[in-house]
Formats: sequence, C-alpha cells, structure tokens
Amino acid sequence: MKPRKAGKIGQYLHMKLNKHNDINKSTYRASEQSRPRRDEARSEAYFQHTPQRRARSNAGMRSYDALYNINLIKFDERGLVPAIVQEYSTGRVLMLAYMNKEALEKTFSTGKAHYHSRSRNKLWLKGETSGNIQEVKAVYYDCDEDAILLSVNQTGPACHTGEESCFFRRLDNGDASALSPQSSSVLPELFKTIKDRKNASPDKSYVASLYAKGLDKILEKVKEESSELIDAAKNGVKKDIVHETADLWFHTLILLGEMDIDFMDILAEFKKRAGISGIEEKAKRGENG
Repeated sequence: MKPRKAGKIGQYLHMKLNKHNDINKSTYRASEQSRPRRDEARSEAYFQHTPQRRARSNAGMRSYDALYNINLIKFDERGLVPAIVQEYSTGRVLMLAYMNKEALEKTFSTGKAHYHSRSRNKLWLKGETSGNIQEVKAVYYDCDEDAILLSVNQTGPACHTGEESCFFRRLDNGDASALSPQSSSVLPELFKTIKDRKNASPDKSYVASLYAKGLDKILEKVKEESSELIDAAKNGVKKDIVHETADLWFHTLILLGEMDIDFMDILAEFKKRAGISGIEEKAKRGENG
C-alpha cells in the first residue's frame, strides 16, 4: 500500500497505536501470514508508521508518512460513515457529520476535517467559508468499525448558528445549563477566550489592553500577582489565597498567549512528569542543561 502524507496526525496516530498495540512491521507481517484472513479489510488491522521523515520546505515543520487502511471502516450503503467531532482540549462534543472515503482521505492528508455533504452531494472542508477550521489531532473508530470520532482543535464556533456546539438544546425538560463545560474544561475554555481577546479592542477588553502594552507589562502583572499570592499565604486566609491564585493563573494564561504557547503543552508536561519523583525529574533536567 502506498504511504500517504498525513502531516502531524500521522505522528500522533503512530504514538497512540504503538502505545496500545505493541507491534511493529515485522511482527505484523508474520502474524498476517500465520493466521487466516477474515476479509481483505481485516488483513491490515493497524495503522503503520514509517520511520522516514521529510522536512517541509516552506513551513519549517516535519511531515510524517503513515500507512492507514480506510477499508477497515464499514461504510453504509451510501458509502458514508457518521463522524462525531469532539473538542480536543475540553472533550466537549461539537457536532455530528458524515464522511465518505474521499473525505476521510482528505482529512488524513491535510490534517483538517473534511466531510461529505449529503444535501449537496459533495466534499466540503469544515470552515471553508466561515473560517471555523477544525485542526485534527486524532482519529478513532468504534468497536463495530462503523463510526468515526475526530478529536479537533476548533477555531471559532462549530455550529452554523454561532453556538460553540451543535448540541446546545435539550430534548427533555432538564436545565439547559447542564450542558455547560465541566470543571475540568474551565481552564482550556478560559485560555481560548484569552487568545480570542488578542483581536479585541484595548479600550473594551482588559486582556486586549495588556496584549497591546506588550510582554513587559504582562510580566509585571505576573510578578505583581505572584507577590500578592505570597502575602495571602502568609496571612493564612484561605479565601484570599484562592482569589490570588486565580489572579495569578489568569495572568499566567495571558503570558502563555503572548508567547504563543498552547495550554495543552502545559498539561502534556504535567502528564510526562506523572509517576516520576520530583527529585529524579529535576536531576534529569540538570543533566540536560
């Protein structure tokens, strides 16, 4: 099967699948020769990643070649499969769309979500006219192999109504606010709002005014809030400590936005350190300079 360029998503899929399936090309081929094939679609049961890396001449980024077998997916009689779309940073369900083989291949090759329009009977790039692009971080398929899950970084609202998610109405009589983000998604949602404020008017937005004043002013605020948190801790009043911690985190997120650092990179760093002794981790950093 001819390798296809899959961009960043190829690297991510390689990492995720190798983590759950301790398999390489040689063992995969050997197992395929030794066992009967249920059908042609099942004969390549894993995404395979080649070690070759080719530098992109213009973007200064790396492109990863990956083999993937779309024939694993059981498309319906119309050649379609439902695709659930989920926000990568918060886990919130954004929308449901449909993909055919062309849309799935286009998604892999570009790293941007493409779907098949049933009403127009044509391929469409999400955000093609609105600018609300979906950068694909990972693609999963379900246990029955007849549904797709896309994990994406959503630019702007996902719904054509302007709502963040297409699922903003309740069919039962429950409280609509129950759909609001869970506490675990508060910081990612806040960070997205902070980044959006970069384009706001400094006269109407505090965050925009800090961005307009530049890095030195932002660092000054981070230092100020750090000092106030230390004072609150010394005084021992818990509600003041909570308040000042929130202020410090808020201005730290503004700093991350100024430095073009993604909030998820910070979470990834925490995850990388999980289960490692703080003393050991600090020693390793010292060894690496």
